[in-house]
Amino acid sequence: IRAFVAGTLTALLGADSTHSLANAAPPMAVIAEELGYFPVTNKNGETTYIPARIKQKSTEQAIELSNYLRASGAVMYGAFWCPHCQRQRAMFGREAWANINYVECAKNGAGSDLKMCEKEGI
Repeated sequence: IRAFVAGTLTALLGADSTHSLANAAPPMAVIAEELGYFPVTNKNGETTYIPARIKQKSTEQAIELSNYLRASGAVMYGAFWCPHCQRQRAMFGREAWANINYVECAKNGAGSDLKMCEKEGI
């Protein structure tokens, strides 16, 4: 990727440009923003992936729907890396998402319940 970026910059700025690439990695917040999750590694070297915080405030309609879904026993099975799951979380918003009964099915996702997912055939 670095070679591609360097080549693109050279093409855009010219070979004799004084601009250069930085060697620093982007801040973790930027990575989490782009991916929708961020890695956390414990002392044993095991990495768990935590979903990014939901930024959007819930609408009254989303809160009512989440209350209905919880009362009806609905469960959302998902994975931290799934873009559809990420969009669903964002559409509900912070307050409504707190009402959703969510089961993480990715083995290395935060709070993973792989046995439940396998039991349900997911």
